[in-house]
Amino acid sequence: MELLERSYSGKIFRPRPEIHCDPQGNLCIVATPWGNRSVAKKVIQSILDFFMSARADEEVTSPFATITTLSPMANNLRISIMLANDTIRREENRAEYHGGVELFVGAKFDREFCFAQIGGPHLLLNRSGFDLQVLSGAPDLALYNSGKSQLLAPLPNALLGISETSNFAVQTARLEANDQLILLHRSLIPPRLLALSEERRDLKGLSQVLANHSPDLPFWLGLLNLE
Repeated sequence: MELLERSYSGKIFRPRPEIHCDPQGNLCIVATPWGNRSVAKKVIQSILDFFMSARADEEVTSPFATITTLSPMANNLRISIMLANDTIRREENRAEYHGGVELFVGAKFDREFCFAQIGGPHLLLNRSGFDLQVLSGAPDLALYNSGKSQLLAPLPNALLGISETSNFAVQTARLEANDQLILLHRSLIPPRLLALSEERRDLKGLSQVLANHSPDLPFWLGLLNLE
């Protein structure tokens, strides 16, 4: 997998993600820190440690039970995130909060693609012959609390590492060879973006629509190529 990215600062603060995307490893992690940036780096390392160990050794010990309705890869993804949550809560937020993380993790094997997220980004499917399709939405709290005339600064609605359990689901998608995933950290998705023509669904074309829609609103945009 390969991730291409672009950030737009606008006039409002939004943290830039820490990213791990290994073309050979078929694992992509986007960890967006709220608080200390080192927390996001620690989340990425924690996920890598278990996921890679489990892939190399099917008998690796896990403190959590597997779910029979999930594939082995999906179970490893789920357990990796649960371990990362425990690590951050224990090492960073036990006495007081130092930081939490919005998280997206995607893993691929053959045509199976598993993903899970806590908070943002929004996840859209770019498939030839179709308009962009929203696979998962992650509106932040700014959307719910802003007035009609002015949007508040981004505020995450869910974070990894601040409570004993994290509410997330692992989803599995069957993807086609040329599918691309669009990851978008932004408080609003402009309707025009979803109907954008195929030839404009690159970083430049998508960024132009987002910036023109609301020049003051920051965003982070990633294009995930699965092959």
